[in-house]
Amino acid sequence: MRIDDPWLAEAWRAQQFGGSDTRWAADAVGKYEVTAGRLLDSIIAAKTVGRVFVCGTSQLTLALCANLTRRALERDFYTAPGTTPLPALTLVESNVEECLKDHEFYRQQAGFMSDGPAIDAVAETPTAPTFAASARR
Repeated sequence: MRIDDPWLAEAWRAQQFGGSDTRWAADAVGKYEVTAGRLLDSIIAAKTVGRVFVCGTSQLTLALCANLTRRALERDFYTAPGTTPLPALTLVESNVEECLKDHEFYRQQAGFMSDGPAIDAVAETPTAPTFAASARR
């Protein structure tokens, strides 16, 4: 099933569990989830990125947060020796607090018990000086 909204995709997946038909596995794919996964794969493969700055509060932003959170949960269960650490995430936008609250609500609803990855919020307009100041923090 293609569902582009990351939250709707997760809700749809949850509805499919426990059904009587066990001959197939239901899943959803969406452009934001796929893009977030590929971006994080590339960032982690570089092995030198410690922090990622994300401008804006789009569906891609939420998908990045969700994907990074899922990876942190998986690594809490098992992390192979020599695995590259997950990067921290900094969201930059004037209304970013609302986006971060939405992500925390998603984590609670999904039942994530992990502390999760470091996701910081900078409630300012994304500009070069804002990024420079945030990088020094």
